[in-house]
Amino acid sequence: HSAWAAAQVGWTPPNSMPADAAHLFHACESGKGWEECRHYCTHNASFDAQAEPLKDIKTMHGYAEWMKGIAVVAMPGSSYELNAHSFDPETRTATFFGTFRGTHTGHLDGFPAPTHKSMETQYVYNMHVAPCGKVDRITKVWHSAWAAAQVGWTSPMDVPSDAQQLFHACESGKGWHEVKHHCTRDAAFDAQAEPLKDIKTVHGYAEWMKGIAVVAMPGSHYVLNAQAFDPKTQTATFFGTFHGIHSRYLEGFPEPTHKSMETQYVYCMHVAPCGKVDRITKVWHSAWAAAQVGWVRPALQGSPGVHAGEYYFTYGSLKRGFPNHGKHEEELSRFVGVATTLEPYPLIVPKEPSCTNPNCPYLHRQPTLMDKAGLGYYVRGEVYAVKADDVKELDVLEGYHGKKHSDNVYFRRMIPVLLESGEEVLAHCYFIADHAEKWAELQKGVAECLPEYTSDMAVGELKPGWSGPA
Repeated sequence: HSAWAAAQVGWTPPNSMPADAAHLFHACESGKGWEECRHYCTHNASFDAQAEPLKDIKTMHGYAEWMKGIAVVAMPGSSYELNAHSFDPETRTATFFGTFRGTHTGHLDGFPAPTHKSMETQYVYNMHVAPCGKVDRITKVWHSAWAAAQVGWTSPMDVPSDAQQLFHACESGKGWHEVKHHCTRDAAFDAQAEPLKDIKTVHGYAEWMKGIAVVAMPGSHYVLNAQAFDPKTQTATFFGTFHGIHSRYLEGFPEPTHKSMETQYVYCMHVAPCGKVDRITKVWHSAWAAAQVGWVRPALQGSPGVHAGEYYFTYGSLKRGFPNHGKHEEELSRFVGVATTLEPYPLIVPKEPSCTNPNCPYLHRQPTLMDKAGLGYYVRGEVYAVKADDVKELDVLEGYHGKKHSDNVYFRRMIPVLLESGEEVLAHCYFIADHAEKWAELQKGVAECLPEYTSDMAVGELKPGWSGPA
């Protein structure tokens, strides 16, 4: 056996490829598994690859079985091509440059469901040949993320297939019948949103979304704005926008309002080792969406005769114990509770007494709320249940004459607020109509932005020349 003898003393011609290395390459790529590959390598031959799907495989035994699963089970009918090979006798390294081709049509444990997409991926094996002629170490150089993207598999830069399919099935209203194929049977669901607070499973949420997308808002559609995957935490993130018109009745919801919704949200889906989703967290400003379609909350207990959703949020001098409250006790007789805005707003208060509202008798530190959501603080105030006539009286006090009226001192719109009880309600709120002056005062340092208007700020003398009721 001259080759054996030559290998022992390093008498291997520069262009001569060790037979066992060549046999191992072909056995491996054709999916023969360890049963065949073991004849061409040492029993403890090691394996290494800086590739996500192979990071936990450290033996040639393990890799041969992995390749068998890919070539025979996941991609039956696959093929490969040996583009080039060479041998370096000084380092005893055999190099094989190959191309693997296949279509994902078969089910393989630990991988996504068949995508029926094709792969054409290039790679290199560096095989170290032991003095006995057999391979004792293999390093694979392979861009696994590129290959995974071709067939829709999980990779550090690609979102898992089941997570993607679950998102689309959910948003299109397919319900649990379709969603169940892409998540574990007991997959959990969570959302800090009033309509979803009692839903704790993906099963329940999928059916809820089916009701919204198919029953309440037939013809609805959605847009996937962005998606990403964090392999470290195995979390897939989807940023979407849902569009719909409430045109049909759905049990548990108000009568059709025929109003439109355009609402943004994010899903954070945890992907289990099997590739399916086992937990979803939805981040969604539900009160904002509800305001768009008029899904106002019913009157709270203890407020008989109040129309659904008629609430008023005051952050200024109409709060209990403040100067203007007493004159409006009739309109403010149904106190609901202390609340905080669900979004930050600039609440601007002058440092010295100043009041530009011609309908207010007091020269005090007048609070003005700017309609600049996202700036300032979460503003603290009080919520009252009100009727339509009450709102008209409040409009007079705040100098509100109607939408976009040129004489408005304040304008009124609905905003979501969070009661101390944990409930969200939509409430009327007044914002300063022309905020340029107040904004300038803030920049000059003669006013400040605060999270709450306190009673000491509201104290003031009657305005000079005031002739109305005090």
